[in-house]
Amino acid sequence: MHQTFRLIKPIIGLLLIVLSVSIIAWWESVGREELLMEKVLVAKQDIEKGTKAERGLFIEVNTTEEATVRHALKSDDFRRIEGLEVKQLIPRNSQIVTSFFALKGSEINAEHTIFPIKEEWIDARSSSLRKGDTIDLYNAEGSLYIGTFKIAFVKDSNEQEVTAMDGSLEGDSILERGSATSIICFVEILASLEEYKQIINYAEGGMHFLLIQREEGVDE
Repeated sequence: MHQTFRLIKPIIGLLLIVLSVSIIAWWESVGREELLMEKVLVAKQDIEKGTKAERGLFIEVNTTEEATVRHALKSDDFRRIEGLEVKQLIPRNSQIVTSFFALKGSEINAEHTIFPIKEEWIDARSSSLRKGDTIDLYNAEGSLYIGTFKIAFVKDSNEQEVTAMDGSLEGDSILERGSATSIICFVEILASLEEYKQIINYAEGGMHFLLIQREEGVDE
C-alpha cells in the first residue's frame, strides 16, 4: 500500500501542477473578463449628430463595473436604438445610453407630424407608456382597430414629459420600467393629417380610446 502511494504521489503532484497552470491560463485569457468585466457597446468611431443608428457603428468592449456608465447599452440592447437618430456627437470609444438617440427627424414631415391624444379621449392606457413606444389604438371596447402609431411624447397635466423616476430610459422592456415621475395625462403621436382627422371624428362622436402598448416599442 505504501509502495503504491509512493508511485501515485508524483502523478498527483503533476496533475495538480497541470491543473494550476490551466487555471492560471484560463484566468488570464478568459476568466478575468468573464468574472470581473462587463461587456458594453461603444462608438467604433466619432458618430455625428443626425446619423442613423446602425450596428456597424458600434463595437462591444470589456470594461470594469466601476467604469461602466449607468444604463450603458450592451449588445443585446441594440434593438432599442436601431434605426433611431443620434441626438448629439458621440466620440469614438464612448459608451452609449438610449438618451443619446431619438425618433428619426424624417418621421416628422409633411405627411406625418405630432398630434395629441387628449386626456378626455383616453379610456385606458398603461402607466408604463413612454416616448418611443408603439401603440395600437382601439375604441374603448377593443372591438374597433383604428391604427398603429409611434408615441412622440408622454405628458402630465402640466405638459411636462413623463419619464422613469429611477432614471431608467426609454426603450427599456415594459416590465423593467420604474415608477413614473408623474401621472400620465395625455400622449402625442406621430400621424398623418388624415389619420388624425379620423381620430378627431371618432372622439367628437363620443368615442373613447384604448391605447395598447406593443412590447417591441422602439424596434419598429
